[in-house]
Amino acid sequence: MKKFIVLFLCFIFLPISFVSAENYEGSNFTLTTDLDSHYAKLIVEKIEAFYTAVGTDFSLSPCQPLHIYYSKTQADTQKLLDDYGHKVKVDRAYFSQDASSIYAHQYMDNGQPCDIDAVFPEIAQSIVACHFKNCPPWFCQGLASFLGEKRAVIRKQLTAVEPNPWRDQLLRDKIETAARPSVKRLFLTSSTERFSSWDIGPHFARALFCWLDETGNLKKYLESVYSQGYELSVLEKTLGKPTEKINLELMKFIKKFCYAGAFLQDGLDANSPAQKEHYFMKALELKPNYSTASFELGKLFYSAGNYEKSRQYLSQVLSNPECASYRDAEELTADICYNEKNYISALAHYLAAWEYSEYYDYKYRTAYKIANCYYKLNDPNNAHQWYTKFLYYNWQPEKTKSQVEYAQKYTGVQKITMQPSTGKPETKTQAEPNKPQIAEPNNPKVRFQTTVGDIVIELDAKASPVTVKNFLRYVEEGFFDGTIFHRVIPDFMIQGGGFTADMQQKQTHEPIINEASNGLKNNRGTIAMARTSDPNSATCQFFINLKNNDFLNYASSASPGYAVFGKVVDGIDVVDKIGVTPTTTKNGMADVPVAAVIIQSAKVITGK
Repeated sequence: MKKFIVLFLCFIFLPISFVSAENYEGSNFTLTTDLDSHYAKLIVEKIEAFYTAVGTDFSLSPCQPLHIYYSKTQADTQKLLDDYGHKVKVDRAYFSQDASSIYAHQYMDNGQPCDIDAVFPEIAQSIVACHFKNCPPWFCQGLASFLGEKRAVIRKQLTAVEPNPWRDQLLRDKIETAARPSVKRLFLTSSTERFSSWDIGPHFARALFCWLDETGNLKKYLESVYSQGYELSVLEKTLGKPTEKINLELMKFIKKFCYAGAFLQDGLDANSPAQKEHYFMKALELKPNYSTASFELGKLFYSAGNYEKSRQYLSQVLSNPECASYRDAEELTADICYNEKNYISALAHYLAAWEYSEYYDYKYRTAYKIANCYYKLNDPNNAHQWYTKFLYYNWQPEKTKSQVEYAQKYTGVQKITMQPSTGKPETKTQAEPNKPQIAEPNNPKVRFQTTVGDIVIELDAKASPVTVKNFLRYVEEGFFDGTIFHRVIPDFMIQGGGFTADMQQKQTHEPIINEASNGLKNNRGTIAMARTSDPNSATCQFFINLKNNDFLNYASSASPGYAVFGKVVDGIDVVDKIGVTPTTTKNGMADVPVAAVIIQSAKVITGK
């Protein structure tokens, strides 16, 4: 009996390992993490998007389920793996082909950030190993690092490949100290041991795949490998060049593309602003379209308070919406405008950044900045909406305590949970006596009574809240009564709302932001805001499209488009009639109707 009691007590007090992590299922993977559930869901969405983009761009779909372990620090991930019985010593990130598993973390133990993008090359390695059976290690690592490193997923597409600064710095330094990498040696390192012993082998392998992509030969080479194998002769045959010629062209590419990345890393490592500028400029000299270098220069001058110079480099990034730095460049441009108290322009750029923040880890920061802009512009409805979004997406409330407290006080929202049926945020509020009432989005209608007939417009306040609010302000003031359609171009559009019948331009309120990125298109029968070349200059004038005018739609901040805010629901025949009225030139303005088409009244209506 005593023995039984002793054994029983020993069993009771055995140390038990409790795992606080949760599993989140993706289409072809399981994510195990102990991080915030909102952030975990973002990680799942991001990995799904990466899978989709690689499949779309390179026809390489996942073909084996993966188990991904992800935690906050290197030590946390080590504990996670230990708890789940994986005997692996954790480093930065790792793919185990035998166990079909990947691990990674947000931070190394020394505080160096990794973030979830460190998982992409490991996922890519699993895809390559699955599609290219028995491929040599240089091929697997080179193609995987090409696919997964220095990439972002924007609107479900991979951004163009860029240099990997730390890799390219190591590669350059070795080449400049007499190392002579060659394609022939790469193909001879068929074993893992031989490839691992070549210190610049992985960097040179990535450069090869970047070069093949740059020259438009990558997909052709991958197709050849499928059918013919991994011999050097397959590469020669695919390119129609001997090894010596291939090596010469590859080294020329490395000394531009990879050296640009190396100089960028030099700049990141430098201590003084002058040194940073010097190296970033050298990177741009070698690769003029290197958006990351342009963005780093923009950041550098922003920190120095030189907004003019910062804008100069940020504009280079903003000219290419498909580059990896585009979202960040929009947000930094917005920061400049906000600091200059130009809240309209700041809001326009923050909203453009939000459009590209679908898979951005810190989108809650952008939401908070958007809310601040609406607050500054005395728009409590939209400020409330965006402070609520900030609270919902914020997976680091402990690091943003003051912002969280302010947003909770402003909105009255104390807790945000997920609705089980819709997966959308559900807010629990605490009433505040002095809080402005938040109106629900609706679709008000406005009737234009004109000298040729009535036109009824249905406004889309949900898609274009600022524009609709502005338009209704003019309607309620009677501003449009007595104005004319002063510009008529057949098979294009009719424009009005700013001039009287004697061609006198009316005084307006302040301009509004351009909401052209709201997803509404300049299709036939839609109404949109007219403006000058400044995207954020619209006031009172509007136009109605006579046909689908796709070139007027939003494409990027470099091609900002014209904001649609409603559509004709009655009287399209009147619109067409105005569209073919004879025109002339008056007061130096072309396309003015010979017989004035007057808006006799504009009123908000109910029903039809």
